[in-house]
Amino acid sequence: PRPLSIRDSINGHLVNFTSTKMNNTFTININLIGRRMHPVQPFELAQALIYAGFYQVQLHQGEKALTYFNEAKSIAAQLGSKPLLNNTDFYIAFAMLDQGLDQTALGGHPTRPAKLKQAITLLENFALNQTSPYYHASALIFLGWARADLGNLDQALKVLSEAKVLNKEFNMETSFGYSSYSIMRIHLKRQDYSAVIAMSKDKITTRLQANFLARAYYENKHVDQAIETLNIFKQQHPDLWQDQDDQRLADYRNSKKGILPQLTSEPKAHLVYCESDWL
Repeated sequence: PRPLSIRDSINGHLVNFTSTKMNNTFTININLIGRRMHPVQPFELAQALIYAGFYQVQLHQGEKALTYFNEAKSIAAQLGSKPLLNNTDFYIAFAMLDQGLDQTALGGHPTRPAKLKQAITLLENFALNQTSPYYHASALIFLGWARADLGNLDQALKVLSEAKVLNKEFNMETSFGYSSYSIMRIHLKRQDYSAVIAMSKDKITTRLQANFLARAYYENKHVDQAIETLNIFKQQHPDLWQDQDDQRLADYRNSKKGILPQLTSEPKAHLVYCESDWL
């Protein structure tokens, strides 16, 4: 088992959140500590519940996450805290999205259109009057994923492009990477490799950006650029490089020797919600 303890972000002297993984099963515990000397405040408890739900979403356990988020929202409503209600509304929509997106590549459920339509309604309502650029851009990315999974690629590109503009305007580098590779993935699906290559000037901070751009170069018969793209990313972001990236790099190199690989489709943009190994 490998435990994760989160204390600082939720006022550690009041709340201790731990998770443990054993045999691919995760257990979540929220322990209220210091009750006698420091009574637990509802706000801190709601924050802990949001974090527990967020952790479950990362594991693609949207139904479990929703339980935590709904409980946090109940507390937020009792407190009359608009910022906390805003956060819970966002994560409730996220949990619904997770329940609808295609997870078959991870051994999970296929696309669930009804869940995605629920998520779209929640996300559109959330984004309508959203003042936080971060949450607004994130909601637009989620809408893009939902639209793409339903096959509405033009609508997906529209909201993802809006997210990308917001991310660039407010210097949200990580979210910019997510919006960038989500757009790239749609172009790859359409075999519009030139459209992906046209995004080569985007700052590459995620492995999916690098992989999708390299794939577009390869499919457009620019193998050297494909190899160079992956090599540069490996040098600049060794913490994000994975064994499968070594294999793809080898495939591209072998193709120059006449050994043509049987490449599978690139992963869908929504399969990994957080690229860094935060466990």
